[in-house]
Amino acid sequence: MLVSALISPRGIPARVVDAAENGCYELVVSRRLLGEMEDVLFRPKFRRYFPEVAASMHLARLLEFALFREEAKIRYVSPDPHRKRGYSGKGIKARPRLWCPPRGPL
Repeated sequence: MLVSALISPRGIPARVVDAAENGCYELVVSRRLLGEMEDVLFRPKFRRYFPEVAASMHLARLLEFALFREEAKIRYVSPDPHRKRGYSGKGIKARPRLWCPPRGPL
């Protein structure tokens, strides 16, 4: 999603990043996540979408407002009892919306 935000500046991933920057929610990242993102952003195949300087600026922008947390060690993940086997979500026509609560006193 963070790479897609740079590829498509008017797309939903970019709006999600903008909302985080504007304080609608906290974007939490780890060193590992940012390292992987940096590796992806600087791959030659992405030069057709954005120059390296744009990749550097995108990373710097994220560093200004994202919260850093070290990754927790997950010992066990229980299966979701509500998940239907074989359900792909196809046919759902929901339009994604991004809502940000108003700032200041109501």
